[in-house]
Amino acid sequence: MGTNYEYHRPYLDVQDAEQTIQALIKSDLKNQTYNVLSGNYTCREIISMIKETVPSLQVEMVTTPLLNQFSYLVDNTKLARDVVSLTGDIRQGINNTLDTLRCVKKY
Repeated sequence: MGTNYEYHRPYLDVQDAEQTIQALIKSDLKNQTYNVLSGNYTCREIISMIKETVPSLQVEMVTTPLLNQFSYLVDNTKLARDVVSLTGDIRQGINNTLDTLRCVKKY
């Protein structure tokens, strides 16, 4: 698998999103910009976490030009300082999502 497999991207667990929205609603902060993320992960790391629950998962990478050719490491220090320190676990979030999807289709 190529370089795209190693690019970092910010990922956000649903519980962290909910926690952030609630904290911002309760705060007096206005006109601020915050990076909201549970962590920075590579595609390889995310796929590995999914495979812990779905060992039969097969991923086929295709060769296509990326719209975004950069790897990103995003910092949420400002959010933790001003609003809320997120405690979500992306691995648990993936497992929760897979549990929810079980009722849609057996994987």
